[in-house]
Amino acid sequence: MLGLLLLIAFLTTPASPPSLAVLVPSLPQSLNSPSLPLNSTAAAASAQPPECPQPPPRRPVRHADISHANLDGRFRHPAYVSNLTAALSAAIRMPTYTGAPDENFFELHSVLAELFPLLNRHATITPFGKSLLFTLAPLSNGPSSSSKDPKPLLLMAHLDTVPVEQASLDRWTHPPFAGAVADGFVWGRGAADTKSTVIAILAALDALLAAGFHPTRPVLVALGHDEESESTGAGAIARALLTERGADSLLLVLDEGSTIVHMFGAEYAVVSTTEKGYLDIDVQVVAPGGHSSAPPPHTSIGILAQAIVALEDNPFPPTLVLDDNDSDDPVALVAQHPVLFHLACVASQQPSTLPASEQRHLARLIAAAATHPAKLATHVDANPYLLPDAEPVLATTQAVDLVSGGSAPNSLPESAAATVNYRVATHMRANDVLTAVADTLRPVAARNRADLVVLPIAVDDAAKSLGTLPPRTAVVVSPRPGALDPAPVSPAHGPVWDAVAGTARHVLSEFTDPDADGSGGVGGAPGSYVVPAVLVGNTDTHHHWALTQHIHRFTPLRTHGDEHLHAVDERVRVDSLLPAVAFYHELILTLDELDD
Repeated sequence: MLGLLLLIAFLTTPASPPSLAVLVPSLPQSLNSPSLPLNSTAAAASAQPPECPQPPPRRPVRHADISHANLDGRFRHPAYVSNLTAALSAAIRMPTYTGAPDENFFELHSVLAELFPLLNRHATITPFGKSLLFTLAPLSNGPSSSSKDPKPLLLMAHLDTVPVEQASLDRWTHPPFAGAVADGFVWGRGAADTKSTVIAILAALDALLAAGFHPTRPVLVALGHDEESESTGAGAIARALLTERGADSLLLVLDEGSTIVHMFGAEYAVVSTTEKGYLDIDVQVVAPGGHSSAPPPHTSIGILAQAIVALEDNPFPPTLVLDDNDSDDPVALVAQHPVLFHLACVASQQPSTLPASEQRHLARLIAAAATHPAKLATHVDANPYLLPDAEPVLATTQAVDLVSGGSAPNSLPESAAATVNYRVATHMRANDVLTAVADTLRPVAARNRADLVVLPIAVDDAAKSLGTLPPRTAVVVSPRPGALDPAPVSPAHGPVWDAVAGTARHVLSEFTDPDADGSGGVGGAPGSYVVPAVLVGNTDTHHHWALTQHIHRFTPLRTHGDEHLHAVDERVRVDSLLPAVAFYHELILTLDELDD
């Protein structure tokens, strides 16, 4: 994954992207009536402002003493922030990039044990190779029925980072594994993705234990070692939890994901409730070889070039599909689709830097989308600031990332290949993408008198065998192992969501952003909204689908676009660390008070 700390991935889009297609369910009859065209006065009067359901800021009640002791005491001490910054710096100094020696990870394990001695003493720490599972269990008070035990909370992050390209070293302001603290930032590879959340989670638990916290709900922390590559560590932990506890046995899985951003004069805590699917497809052209002095009209490389052009000339259109699941509750309807939820909050935010006339127009478009979907689609397409990077969120994206072919300038290439990466939109499945790719390449194969061979999506390399290919030219479409369908959408309503969203609003009001302008907001937390989203990257959570229906992907860091994720000068703001610790701290307490 790109261990995503951004709301939206910035992907290159075609110069003239296709129009958005929007499919929405039927709304109440008053909005479906042909006698109420969108631009009529009657439609404007009847269209109700869209709901933007926001739970009130939520602070622990039963654990109020612990909450106050740390939020109003320990966390406010300058030395605590200094120690927190130093802890992240120490973690960055352990180079745990993909492919790093195993001992680097084990040294990081030791560093974490030294940094958080209370957690190391009170939690059960189970190694899964280079990955770790922390279990903070309730105090044993004699026999109890496991059927009545509260479901555990699982917090996740990962210890690994992407590598640093040697050619880029001279462009880093500070060495990538020095953990420098300068100019209000902690610098280095992994600062943003995701050693900052590793430190924040463990620091929160250590502070809770220091304040005398004894959980009644088990708290689990899974730290994978290869999220940026094969995700085997998180997979092993998830399988162990499924074997030990069974299906639907966790209350909530909270992993990295979207962040806290500024939009329209307010702060939005963006919690991804689903993520796009993933598919890599190898497109290979095999052809008879020969001497370059007697070439065919198109070599295998030439045919491959045609295939690439055909794919890039036929991108998947952005599409918003809203499934109402037979619900006539408008609040539930909005909550079931992250994008519609987002637009509803933009339309109803008060105050807002978005002009009131634009908000009213957007509200009418949302309310009347059942009968006029093209109007909403066109408006969002023409005003992308309403939904940043609408196409990557709503469309299946494709990127030709690898190309190879040929062996000598005087020899006809017998094979040429390209690897195309697809991030599968939430309304599609990986097999839908494979079918569409085959349909696009079929005319390319036909005009070159080549066979088209399409292999099925496989779960292992053995199933990818090409078998016996025809003796003539062929275009072979071969999905790589590791395909993922989009994740199930977790509910953006109900007790678990309200606990997460209420905690976020509480923490944002307690720890204000020094860069905030103070405008916008609802209820008791000025300037804060919590909205669901579609994560365009992938996380370790795809291993956990059977363990709970509540999987949230949220990194509680305020981001401003200057974190340089996966790039030169990766860094995180020092003033963003303490609110992240506070979020995990308060969420653990709040969920400990929640009835299953």
